[in-house]
Amino acid sequence: MAITRINLDSEVSRLIHFPRFEDAPLYTRVPNCTEGYLDASEELTNKSDTWISKSKITYNSPNNIKRLFITSEGVNTHLYQPIAYNGRGSGNSSLMRERKYSKFNATEAYQSIMAGSRDYVVTRSGLGALAHPWVASNIEEIYFDWTVLMSEDVLNMGLGNLLVGLTTAKTNKIEKSDIPYKIFENFCLKGESISNKFPRLKVIGYIQQLARVYDLIGYKKDSDTILDICNLWCFDPVVKTAGADPNCTILIYNIPNVPKLNTTYRLRDGIYLYDKEVLKDYFESRVASMKNYIATCKENQNKGIINNTKSDIEVTLDEMYERDGEEFTAKAVRLMFNNANYRRQVYNDMSSVGKERYKNIFK
Repeated sequence: MAITRINLDSEVSRLIHFPRFEDAPLYTRVPNCTEGYLDASEELTNKSDTWISKSKITYNSPNNIKRLFITSEGVNTHLYQPIAYNGRGSGNSSLMRERKYSKFNATEAYQSIMAGSRDYVVTRSGLGALAHPWVASNIEEIYFDWTVLMSEDVLNMGLGNLLVGLTTAKTNKIEKSDIPYKIFENFCLKGESISNKFPRLKVIGYIQQLARVYDLIGYKKDSDTILDICNLWCFDPVVKTAGADPNCTILIYNIPNVPKLNTTYRLRDGIYLYDKEVLKDYFESRVASMKNYIATCKENQNKGIINNTKSDIEVTLDEMYERDGEEFTAKAVRLMFNNANYRRQVYNDMSSVGKERYKNIFK
């Protein structure tokens, strides 16, 4: 049997950098842009007239990628804003794409490798698609499963045989581990500062049964409240339930020193048309909202209005909220505080942060 060689970076790149035409993403440049790509093959001089024509009406940007999920079945990508079709007009308004591998059968490759066969040779990690030749500078969350661990390049990192170790381990809780970060660092940073290259990245996680867990959760539209837009996908109670399954190892690494209200967004509006026409206004609006919230909190604190003391009930609700999610907490509040006056009193006794978090639940 012929050896099947899989470059995971190439496989993932095709699925996260889209829309594509002639196997190249439609990352349209602004008119008269003089800055070149990191990879010379991506220069406009290498593009057909048809590609250039299509890129004028349909386009996206690598800076629009918010979350990435690399699974055994394919790659799921969450965006900040919809892709521009026909300029800024009509088209697919979804902020989520679920794309399957076209020629790569990860399960078949896994069985072959675990059996000691050389039918499949897997290289790179898939994560490198975030860093070259296009940098997904605004990515906030990255999750992957054992598909990444099949790579010979991952095996040669000196962390042991992670494919065997993490797929056969038996744990009954989510574990904090720097293993996901070490893999990311090796393939995406190359000695660069994470705060400079990926300033919004908050979490990197290994979830053994990621495809199944993702299907159970599905895509959830981000909350509009200032505090809850910062919630992580892995906070969902389904992830926590999966972590209790001894056959589903979950390792989570939280990037330190990333502000919860992070006002740093990367824009290349002098390079990408999408950044100039779509992301610039959106990011500026989000930053303005966060800065206004922060300023209001400081002003109220100076006036003695801010209350940082949490009541016992609020502490209990926080634990429930982090463990079981917003929907479950809302149902619990309705059951526990069915008296309107008492519910109002409980809300008024909360800290200022609690009032912001639970205002929609207690209204």
